[in-house]
Amino acid sequence: MAAIPIILGFPLTMWLGALTLISLLITATLGYGFYKQKIHRIPFTYHMYAAALTLLLALIHIASVIYLYYL
Repeated sequence: MAAIPIILGFPLTMWLGALTLISLLITATLGYGFYKQKIHRIPFTYHMYAAALTLLLALIHIASVIYLYYL
C-alpha cells in the first residue's frame, strides 16, 4: 500500500474530492444560469471550461483513490 499524503491533517484524496465537488457546483451553477438566461456577462465557453476541469479533477481523484487504497 502506498503512503497517503496528508495535507493539513486530511488525506490528499479528501482534498481532491472537495475540489471536485466545488468545481461541480460551479459548473452546475453556470449551466443553470445559462439555461434560465440569467447570466449575460459570462461567455458560455466558461461553462465548458468548468465542465472540463470538473472531469479532470474527478479522474485525478478516482485515480488517486485507486492507487492509494487498492494498489
